[in-house]
Amino acid sequence: MLDEFAANDRIKQLRKTLGLTRDEFAQKTGIGTNQLSNLEHKKQKVYAWHIEAISNEWPQYGYWLCTGKVLPDAGQISPEIEEPHRYLKVAEPSPEKR
Repeated sequence: MLDEFAANDRIKQLRKTLGLTRDEFAQKTGIGTNQLSNLEHKKQKVYAWHIEAISNEWPQYGYWLCTGKVLPDAGQISPEIEEPHRYLKVAEPSPEKR
C-alpha cells in the first residue's frame, strides 16, 4: 500500500540528519517555517515545488525525496548513505598524521 505521507517523513528525516532547525531549513529552501511544520506533522501533503526547493539546495537527495529509493552511481543518495560518510570524514586522520 502506498503511504501518501512518505515524502513528508523523508523531509523531516533529511532536516534532522542535516542538523537544521525548522527555521534554518526553511530559510535555505524558501519553504515557510509553519508550512514545514505542517509537512512534518502530516497536516499537509508534499507538493512538487517543495521537492524542487529542497533539491535546489541539496540536489543529491532529489530522487530519494520523490521515491524513497537511491541511485548512488548517479549521485542520488539518502541521508542513511550520507550520514556514515560524514562520520568517516571526521574520523579519518589527515595525511600528515598517517
